[in-house]
Amino acid sequence: MTIGDLVYTALTPARSIRGGLAMVPEDRHRDGLNLTASIGDNITLPVVAKTSRGTVLDLPRLRRITAEAMSRLRIRAVSARQRVSELSGGNQQKVALAKALAAEPRILILLEPTRGIDIGAKVEIYETLGRLAAQKRAILMISSDLDELRHVADRLLIFYRGRIQGELSRAEATAEAVTLLATGQPLEAAG
Repeated sequence: MTIGDLVYTALTPARSIRGGLAMVPEDRHRDGLNLTASIGDNITLPVVAKTSRGTVLDLPRLRRITAEAMSRLRIRAVSARQRVSELSGGNQQKVALAKALAAEPRILILLEPTRGIDIGAKVEIYETLGRLAAQKRAILMISSDLDELRHVADRLLIFYRGRIQGELSRAEATAEAVTLLATGQPLEAAG
């Protein structure tokens, strides 16, 4: 069972949103996006209930949320009505991130957020995460890419067999230290 599976089974999307929690799943195609829907429909899905009065949607507000998200995350598309399936992998991932951020979460969980996307999209996602961190938003990022973690994380928690084996600052997070902890060995074994 993955961390994503635990989050999925513990919380429904509605309960997560109400609790101030949002997640960008590892598999955006399977779990994060409706590929046949538009960019706008994907981004605003978490906030449709909050922006509606009964069965009447506040379309101007939903369009504004979409436009702001597309601008802020630099989503490259013909229009907000474009299907997500027509976008590059990096732009799809930015739509998944915009969807999570539309709910204005206090805690954002990202599972392998830059896997399979180009370097330009990675940099743009890193910049977005930096802005969120500067706003004092809590970001929990799970990644198998040590370079990525060292680039964006303030601190790293290394797990072994489902338990925290150690905590490292960015400066302490060498490949050797992470490997030792991830294989259940104490850091003293490095000496």
